[in-house]
Amino acid sequence: EEEREGLLSAQLAARMDAERSREEVAEQYQRLASLIASMGEAILVEDESRRIVVVNQAFCTMFGIQVAPDLLVGADCSDAAEQARVLMAGPDEFVTRIAEILETRQLVSGEEVSFADGSCAERDFVPVFVGDAYRGHLWIYRDISERKISEQQREELLAATTRQNEKLAELDQMKDDFIFSVSHELRTPLTSIMTSAALLENPALGSLARDQRRFLDIITRNSERMLGVLGELLLLARLEGDALPLEQERGALTDVVTASVNSIRVQAMDKRITLDVALGEGPDIDLDPLRMGQVLDNLLSNAIKFTPEDGVVRVRTAYDEAGWELRVTDTGIGIPAEEVDQVFARFYRASNVEEGVVTGTGLGLSIAKAIVDLHRGRISFLNEPEGGTTFSVRLADGGVG
Repeated sequence: EEEREGLLSAQLAARMDAERSREEVAEQYQRLASLIASMGEAILVEDESRRIVVVNQAFCTMFGIQVAPDLLVGADCSDAAEQARVLMAGPDEFVTRIAEILETRQLVSGEEVSFADGSCAERDFVPVFVGDAYRGHLWIYRDISERKISEQQREELLAATTRQNEKLAELDQMKDDFIFSVSHELRTPLTSIMTSAALLENPALGSLARDQRRFLDIITRNSERMLGVLGELLLLARLEGDALPLEQERGALTDVVTASVNSIRVQAMDKRITLDVALGEGPDIDLDPLRMGQVLDNLLSNAIKFTPEDGVVRVRTAYDEAGWELRVTDTGIGIPAEEVDQVFARFYRASNVEEGVVTGTGLGLSIAKAIVDLHRGRISFLNEPEGGTTFSVRLADGGVG
């Protein structure tokens, strides 16, 4: 009797454990189903026999299934795949690919699937193993139609931008070729004009009346000015086209600055402008002294040109861990704030420059920037609060570019 009661108790406990296990499995399934139902991706879980274990509404919507997800549990997915093929851009390929994936049972991630209506999805396949036993698989589909449209638009925009840049580069090259050709063509007649003007000043050809000499001076002065413009255009075209390699040598930046300052002193004295020069100490640097001298000449010439009489032009050099810095500061008219982006453009002349009073081609800063760029340096400027500007040139000791 005691053995029978013990056996009955054990059977009852086993049934209770089995019931609790079923309840736990049912609860876990319900949680899984609720989680999958709430997800935005289209999700389908199948067992090893391709019977539906759980599916969400997003999957039904994507594949045009007109049945509630909970009514599909236990259905054969092979029939659903055949029905879905009519929605695909490549129906046969769709069915064949599914068969290949199921046969290999290998993880698939981010595989694109195209629909006949032009939409596109990304597919994941996850095989489920318990130990070595295959227990089913998980399909996940994500609608990426908007992303594909955005990518296509981005690619089209990039292609259009590339074509535009190529066209601009072609036009820029045509412009440079035109400037180069015209400059060469104009130099010959200008040289001839200047030679003829010089010959007219020869006393052996007779004396000139006052008006004749005045007109001759105008011819000479403007011919020299035009020849200077052509020279600057040719130089800039060659610098920007890498057709004028810099002659590198090891030297002191301060020597270049000193030479440029000395060459500009007379011009500064004529306007009673004070040159305040302070050159810091530092190591030699790789540079082209001739071309870097042109940078200094342009900066100093502009500083004096646009600074009123009795003004001050300050020149500073300093060396730190980043390399050399050269600064030229003036107390001149400054540059209008709305024009700061044009400072280094060709032919730029500030709108606050009085025409006919201050002459210039507007090419000097373009040339300076091109030379600094070839030295792998950086040139910048700022308007001083009290008036005037500061141009700064940064040079690292990395050799000439």
